[in-house]
Amino acid sequence: MNDNETAEYKNKSKSMFDEVCDPDSLVNINLEALTIQAIIKQFLSTKTSKTDLAVLIGLLEFWNREESVINIDSYSYFRSITKSTLADPNIARALKSLESNGFISKITTSKKLEYSFNIPYDILCAEIG
Repeated sequence: MNDNETAEYKNKSKSMFDEVCDPDSLVNINLEALTIQAIIKQFLSTKTSKTDLAVLIGLLEFWNREESVINIDSYSYFRSITKSTLADPNIARALKSLESNGFISKITTSKKLEYSFNIPYDILCAEIG
C-alpha cells in the first residue's frame, strides 16, 4: 500500500468501526470477541504454527481497533510488552508467516513495522454489508 491507500484504508476502517461498534447504536458488535473467534478459526484452517499464533496474540497489544492496523515500534518493544523471549529473526519469520497466511499485510510506509490487520477489517466490512 502506498501512503494514499493506507490513509484511505484507515479512514474506511474508522468509519465502519464508528458505525458498527457504537455502544449507543442499535447495531453494536463486539469486535474483539469476533476477531478472536476468527483468528482461531483461521489458525485451525491453515498451517500456522503455535509460535506464529503466539506472536499474533501478542500483536493484539498493538492493535488500533478503529483503524484495523498494528503498529510495533521495534522487536525489543514487542518483547518488553508481550514478555516474549523470541529473537528478532524468529519474530520476523513469524510476521512473514502471518502475512503469507492472510492474518496481516505489511503496510509500506515510513514506519518499519506497520501492518493492516485483515481479520477485523473483514469483519467490519461484513457487518456493513
